Amino acid sequence: MNASRIVAFSVLILVALWMLSGQFGNDAKTNDAKTNDAKMDVTETQKPEEVSKKLQSVRFETSLSEEIASDILINGQTKSSKFVNIVPKISGQITEIFVDEGNPLLKGQVILKIETNDLQARVNKDRELVNQKNIEYNAAKELKAKGFGSNTKFALARAELESARANLKISEINLRNREIKAPFAGFLEKLDVEVGSYINTGQNIGQIVDLNPISVIGFVNEKDIRKIKKGGAGFVTVIKDKEVQGEIIYISAMAENTTRTFKIEISIDNPDLTIVDGLTTKLRIPTTSVKAHKISPAILGLDDIGNVGLKLLDGENKVKFYPVEIIKDEADFMYVSGIPDSSKIITVGQEFVIDGQEVKPQEERIE
Repeated sequence: MNASRIVAFSVLILVALWMLSGQFGNDAKTNDAKTNDAKMDVTETQKPEEVSKKLQSVRFETSLSEEIASDILINGQTKSSKFVNIVPKISGQITEIFVDEGNPLLKGQVILKIETNDLQARVNKDRELVNQKNIEYNAAKELKAKGFGSNTKFALARAELESARANLKISEINLRNREIKAPFAGFLEKLDVEVGSYINTGQNIGQIVDLNPISVIGFVNEKDIRKIKKGGAGFVTVIKDKEVQGEIIYISAMAENTTRTFKIEISIDNPDLTIVDGLTTKLRIPTTSVKAHKISPAILGLDDIGNVGLKLLDGENKVKFYPVEIIKDEADFMYVSGIPDSSKIITVGQEFVIDGQEVKPQEERIE
């Protein structure tokens, strides 16, 4: 009986082991099947472009260059074309003033008079002396011709006559100088004396300025100075946005030490004298036309060293940075040069891509 129990117990153990081995085998097969099914699902549902590296999307416009005038635009200031200080050539007391400060002057117009009593007396005295010396000279000349006079007396009489004539001329000039006149048409900018004032020879008593033509002074940077020629045209805007054409009459050969800019001067006609000294102006200097692209300032960017430029697409849809030069800057747009005549300019997404990066481009229409 004990033997039967042992046999039955052994059979029971074998059956249990057989059943357990079958269950584990099925679980392994089931797990393998699930793994294979998952791989099949991934392979079937995932698209090829998702498996490959994703490209940054950008938008671009195809821009064609156009010929535009490359104007140099700077600020300037008007300046009188010439001025002169009023300096008397004789001393004396002022007896009359004919023109007040700030009034226009004609060439040769009398501004003031200096007291002349002693000057007139000196002219009269010198004139009488000339007459006397002339008589003496003629007498000496006649005696010499007849052989009665010496060469020495004749030479002395001639010298005294010439000296008297010279003194008379000086006296007459001083008499004329009693009137101070305008040397050119302009404005009496200032007059620092009044009737009764005593003035001395060489004293600065006022100033006259010439406003026609009038000069406009501006400063051009070193990049543009080589584009400007003396004798070329320059346009000046002063009053109510009215543009007046003038001529470039001066270009400095040396740059300013602090600003590294070059001084230029444009002369413009001012017949009605409406443009005065010291006004702020806008200068426009045309240069040769250049090919440039019209763009929005918003798409400009900087490279690693701070150059201003644009990001373009090459033939392989890769980004390339081009430094540009701003030719003309308006309120809503600008013209730039430095890129090919036909360029694919990135207009959207340029801030998210770098030089040499391949992108996924989409073209948009230029409005």
